Amino acid sequence: MSEQWKVQLNYAGVGQLLRCDELKAVINGHAQNMVNNLGPEYSFNNAYGAKDGRVRAFIHADTTAAKLENLEGNTLLTALGNEG
Repeated sequence: MSEQWKVQLNYAGVGQLLRCDELKAVINGHAQNMVNNLGPEYSFNNAYGAKDGRVRAFIHADTTAAKLENLEGNTLLTALGNEG
C-alpha cells in the first residue's frame, strides 16, 4: 500500500530563507570555491535582488584572457557544473 503525501509550502518561510545571512554564507562559499578552482583571473561579488531581496552571487572573468577563455570554452558554466 502506498501512502500519499500532501506538501504545502510556507511561502513566507521560504522567502525568509532565501534572504537570510546563513544562505548568503552558503552561496558565498560555493562562489569562492568556484573562483578558487578557476584561478586568480576570476572573482565574485554578491548582492541582494532589488525586487525580491534574494541573495545572489555573480562570478565574472576579470581579465581579457579570462574572458576569451570563457568565450571559447564556457569556463564559467563548466565550473558551475563541477561545483555540485
